[in-house]
Amino acid sequence: MCRLIISVIVIVLGSVLTKAEQTISKTTTCVSLEVSDDTISQYINTIHNHSDQRLWVFFEEDTTVSNSQLIYNRLKHRPAYGMSMFEWITDGNVNWHDFVLDMWSTFIKIIPPDETFSIITLDEQVNEKILTTIRVIPEQEMIEQFRPIAIIQSTDTPLYQPNVIVVPVSHIK
Repeated sequence: MCRLIISVIVIVLGSVLTKAEQTISKTTTCVSLEVSDDTISQYINTIHNHSDQRLWVFFEEDTTVSNSQLIYNRLKHRPAYGMSMFEWITDGNVNWHDFVLDMWSTFIKIIPPDETFSIITLDEQVNEKILTTIRVIPEQEMIEQFRPIAIIQSTDTPLYQPNVIVVPVSHIK
């Protein structure tokens, strides 16, 4: 069962590659344990950045949204009487103390060259959903769409800092 899942995952991962597919690799590992006559599986999806540029990772439920529109929606769009995410990130006066990370609207991870980022799920259906929503965009494409993005550092708040994220079932279903 785990081998079938891994085969399907590899096919899905191959379909979400962007222009930089020669410099990005994605792997999925399924680890299953027997605990009290019950099988518990853990899916570890890892994005490897083999390029010399940073990779930007987003989660986008709508697979019809282009990278250009995704960049606009996440970073440039300014809601009425509000600030765009780009303005939030670059404004030194914003207090992030009570900020709540939302995978579908505010999650942004930058993977520096020669580093990895892993997404862990504990449910097969959640893992399948996550695999269809991962969007990896090379920095060059990001800059082509929105030049000011070049000033953002991978350590800026509220960008996701750890190299791994665990996605609970409650975030997906």
